[in-house]
Amino acid sequence: MKNTLYRNIKLDRAKVDEKERTISITFSSEFPVLRSFGYEILDHGKDSADLSRLNDGAPLLLNHGNDQAGVVEKARIKDDRRGHALVRFGRSDFAEEIFQDVLDGIRQNISFAYDVGSMILEEEKEGEPDVYRVNRWAPYEISIVTIPADNTVGISRQLERDFELSNLLKTEEQETWKKKIKKKVKITLT
Repeated sequence: MKNTLYRNIKLDRAKVDEKERTISITFSSEFPVLRSFGYEILDHGKDSADLSRLNDGAPLLLNHGNDQAGVVEKARIKDDRRGHALVRFGRSDFAEEIFQDVLDGIRQNISFAYDVGSMILEEEKEGEPDVYRVNRWAPYEISIVTIPADNTVGISRQLERDFELSNLLKTEEQETWKKKIKKKVKITLT
C-alpha cells in the first residue's frame, strides 16, 4: 500500500540567485498537520527522512503535474530540524515564465510530495485527534502550486504551513490503518 502525501510552504524570494536561476527553500518541518487519522508530525531526526530521490535530480513541478519547471539540486535536513533544498529553474519558455512569476511575487507557494514509510503513535488525548510521528518518510518532488493549504508561509516567508492530504485512503483502509496504530504497533507502508 503506497500513499502519497503533500505539504505546502512559501518560498523566500530573498534567497533567489537570478544568474544561476536557483532558489533556496525550506520545504519541511515538524509542524503537526491534521490528517484524516489524527495529527501527523514528520520526524526530522537522523535517518528519518530519505532524501535520496530529491538529491538524485528530483523534478520541480507545477501543481504536482507533469509540467517540469526545474530540478532539485540538493536537499538536506539541517540542525533546525527542517528540510532545506536548492532548486534550479530550467531555460525553456515554460520554466522562464514560472521563474519570472516567482521573481515578481506572483507564484509564492510550494508543496512537496512524499511517501510515508512508517509511523508511531506518539500521543493519545481523550476527545482530541491522536498524534502520530512519521519516523520514515521520503520526499520525491517539489512543486510550485497555485492554491496552498495555508496562506501563512511561502516564497516570501520561511514558516511551515498547514498541509493537505492529497491521496486519501479508502475508508476501509483508513480504519484498518487506525486499528493497527491504536494497538501501538509500528507499521510500515510499502
